[in-house]
Amino acid sequence: MRNLRILLRVVGAIQIVLGLFYLLAPAFFLEAIGHSVPADDIFYPLGMLASRFLVFGVVFIYIFWATYAAARAQDLVPRPPGAAVRN
Repeated sequence: MRNLRILLRVVGAIQIVLGLFYLLAPAFFLEAIGHSVPADDIFYPLGMLASRFLVFGVVFIYIFWATYAAARAQDLVPRPPGAAVRN
């Protein structure tokens, strides 16, 4: 379960970073990764790709927090020393 949570955070962060690059600076980002300069009519699909990356990233981070909260509720995740125990 711990490996899954780490994977969700890493993939979610990568998706959000890619989404921000494609949304804010698509021409610069494509040139930086070795692609040719895109035509002007391709920026709309790149914007849709950016929104998809951002949504996937947020969903992965949400799934991470949901699994973490569920694990905490079932006492599968160790509590910090001195933390109050709920009944």
